[in-house]
This record gives sequence, C-alpha cells and structure tokens, in this order.
Amino acid sequence: MEEFNFEQVKVLLGEVDRNARDGLKSALFHRGFRSIAVADKVSTIHETTSNDEADLLICSSEYDDGDVHDLIHKIRHHEVGSNPFVLVITLIGEPSKELIRKVIDSGSDDILVKPISSSMLYDRIVKLTCERKRFVVTSDYIGPNRRKKHRPGTKKIPEIDVPNSLQVLALGDVDTDYLQRDIERCSKIVSELKLERNAVQIDYLVKQILSSDTGETAEARVGSHFDRLVSVSEDIRSRLERFSHAERDEKAEKDALCQKMVDVAGRLRADLSSRDPQDIDLLTQTAEDIKRAFHDDKIAA
Repeated sequence: MEEFNFEQVKVLLGEVDRNARDGLKSALFHRGFRSIAVADKVSTIHETTSNDEADLLICSSEYDDGDVHDLIHKIRHHEVGSNPFVLVITLIGEPSKELIRKVIDSGSDDILVKPISSSMLYDRIVKLTCERKRFVVTSDYIGPNRRKKHRPGTKKIPEIDVPNSLQVLALGDVDTDYLQRDIERCSKIVSELKLERNAVQIDYLVKQILSSDTGETAEARVGSHFDRLVSVSEDIRSRLERFSHAERDEKAEKDALCQKMVDVAGRLRADLSSRDPQDIDLLTQTAEDIKRAFHDDKIAA
C-alpha cells in the first residue's frame, strides 16, 4: 500500500454533535491530518466550500438550518465553489431507504452509518485516496457511478475519470497548478455532457407533455413537466455562458433557442387547460431544434 501524507489535505468536518465532532477531529489529527475545519451548520459548510477551502468533506446528513444533500448536489453541478469534485463522505444516523436514496442522489462519494469508529472512517478515506469511482452525468445527477454493470434495455452512460485531489495531495510532490488545470479540464467535460443530457431531457419532457392524458392528476404531472422544462433550459443557458467551448454565434443561437423554450413553456404552464395550438407547435419545433443543435455537437466531438 502507498504511504500517504495527509498534512496538505483540507478537511471540513461537519457534525452537529460536539462530542462526536471533537472525537473525529482528534482521530483525524492522530492519523496525520493537520488542516481540519469544523462545522455544525449547513451555512458554514456552504461558505467553506464556496471559498474552495475543502478537499474532503465529511458531513452528517441532518442539520437544523438546511439540507446538506441539496448543497452537495449543487457542489457537484458546479453551482457552489469552483471544484465540483470535492470528495464527500456522508454520515447517517438512521439508514432509511429514503435517506440513503437522498444521499446517493446528492452525489456523495461514500456513506457511513453512525456510530462510526475512527478506524472505520480512516479506512474509507484511504479507500477513496487509492481509488475513486468514475463519475456519470445525467440531466439531474452528477456523481460516482454505483452500478455494478450496465442495466439491459437502458442507454449506456459514459463514465469519466475525475480528479482525486485527496490522492494527489496525500502522495506529496504536489503540483497545485496542474491539479487546478485538471479540475478545470474535467469540469468542462462534465458540463458539455450535462448540456447534451439536458437537450435529451427537453425532448423527453415535451414528448411526455404531448402524450399526456386529461384530468386533475395528469394536469399536475404536466405542470411539473413544464416547470422542469424551464429549469433545464435555464441550466443550459447558464452552462453555455460559463463553460461552453462553442463560438460566440453558436452559443448565442443555442441560448436563443433555450430562451424560446423558457418563454413558450412559461405561457403554456400559466394556462394548462388552453393548449394553444401555435404554442404547442412552437414547443415541439423548439425541442427538436435544441436536440439537433446539441446532437450535432456530439457528432463533431
């Protein structure tokens, strides 16, 4: 096994219980970690990760002031901080199916069930240091691929090797400039994949809307589809602005298409019963145009 030196690793230890937090901090210090910040609130975790002051986040699943799983999701989607590949270990108290699903969907690297021993935590850190799972990107998930094998009948999603800053820092001889460039390079790859998946999601949502039944239940479902259409289209616009390699004119054209989708989806969402034929035609055509625009990118790549 490699000899690891964790002195340069910035750890953010988020734990509400002070005794547990102090115990884990002491254990990590004993194992060679020297840069250990602590937090008992989501707001503190948000501030620290926003400032890129954590390479490894160890956090509880429940806080009084917010949803840490939503924060992890935002980190992975590059909405908080400039490193969406921060390593995350989530500590849970009562492992219900709902909670475990929430942790997994957030994009956390690993899960530990409390109470945990210092040796158990350290073993997981070493495991992540040695080998990090490859990431996958969908329209609503960015994080480690937990599937053992490809599921028959479904589209195979590409896996990506992402930076493991924990490994780089623990092995010493750190070239921080190279690590930062690697984070930026992978961030652009992830974002381009997210753009493609978002375009596919828009096409799917429009087809669901067009094939929907009538009735109160169906109307609520269609309403949620329109809301999702708006949020996905806005996400594309944001990513085009921040990450896309496309030429200015190409980005402007794609941005205009997504703005058109936001506008028409908003009008139809405001009056679900009307289904204005012109807007329905515009919705369909715009979805096709968006899909074609990003599909052409995929072929070129």
